[in-house]
Amino acid sequence: IEIPSTIGGDTYGADPHTLYTTVVLTQANPELMVTYPNGGEHFIVGDTETITWNTVGGVDNVDIDISRDGGDTWDSLATNLANTGSFETTVDGPGTIHGLFRLSDSRMSSWINMALWSISSAAAVPRA
Repeated sequence: IEIPSTIGGDTYGADPHTLYTTVVLTQANPELMVTYPNGGEHFIVGDTETITWNTVGGVDNVDIDISRDGGDTWDSLATNLANTGSFETTVDGPGTIHGLFRLSDSRMSSWINMALWSISSAAAVPRA
């Protein structure tokens, strides 16, 4: 983008003149952030849950990975999803107390929700 600006004459009577400044705009690296789950949630195998996220910077498609061991290993949950900001999934086993989601795009930008959540195979039964 070229931006012209006019500079007035000096105190000695010089004529005003125009300077052109070139501004180069570059797109920032994409940013992704998981907004749900954000830590402390407890999921039950078989329930339907919706993973949600926010993105900045022209992210068209996302991949979602799941870790059940605090991020040591990752399994693909969904790939090449349109960036709608949410994904509904059925919770499956095995259970864990060290669950994490990782969201990434084709440019390899990624976000890991850093607060652990858990999965169990059955809801806790209250004692009488």
